Amino acid sequence: EQSAGLLLQKKAFAERGTTAWSLFVCHAGQRIRKAVHDIVTHAGALEQELIAKKSGENADYAAWIRERGSQILGVVNDTLNLGFIESRLTPLMPRAVHLSRLLQDMTPHLQPAAENKGLVYTLNLPPADVWVMGDADQIWRMVEKIFDNAIKYTRHGEVSITVSALPDGRVTIAVRDTGCGIPPDALPHIFEPQPYEEEAEAGLEHGLGINLSVAQQLATHMGSAISVHSEMDKGTTFLIDMPGCTEDGQLLTKA
Repeated sequence: EQSAGLLLQKKAFAERGTTAWSLFVCHAGQRIRKAVHDIVTHAGALEQELIAKKSGENADYAAWIRERGSQILGVVNDTLNLGFIESRLTPLMPRAVHLSRLLQDMTPHLQPAAENKGLVYTLNLPPADVWVMGDADQIWRMVEKIFDNAIKYTRHGEVSITVSALPDGRVTIAVRDTGCGIPPDALPHIFEPQPYEEEAEAGLEHGLGINLSVAQQLATHMGSAISVHSEMDKGTTFLIDMPGCTEDGQLLTKA
């Protein structure tokens, strides 16, 4: 009993330490984000002013500051995403979410990202409206993170989102791409935060490689789950499994 009590105390101390660190990261990260955001904004304004004055070389310098600042801002945002979730600072408001409408609202944001890489974007929805139990903001972020990852590793073809209402009351969101695929030995580690590249320059350009980790934690936060199926040189499908519900919030999941 004494040993068990000591273990529980150690566990509580460890959890408090993790939370304290996460809170520190969140607060410090917010101040850094504000500072970097200001740099990016002013660099962009300076760039436009120099272009108007036909000062090409100086405008290029301003553009370089703006671009690198934006890359740093992406890294800070990635860090904050995990920090807020781990410290439970990300608010969760579970309610009935009109999934069909939410994904339609996302289309103007997702489609240009695909088309800018020469990819085709398609959204496939069932004829009837689909509702899920969750948090609309969190679902948006979760789908966006997985979609961004799909875009990053797809050079040609398409990226699609397909919603299916299952007989047992669950709802799935399949994000499928025709990209390079994920090696079998890497699949067990894809939800672990890690840089995409070893080199610092590439790591800054691509972020911290935590899009999928953030998506997974958001899913867990809402009582959902994410699975993945991938074939090399054929593409990858991420499947988000969520509890379906009625418009008034009655769960459809059968026992």
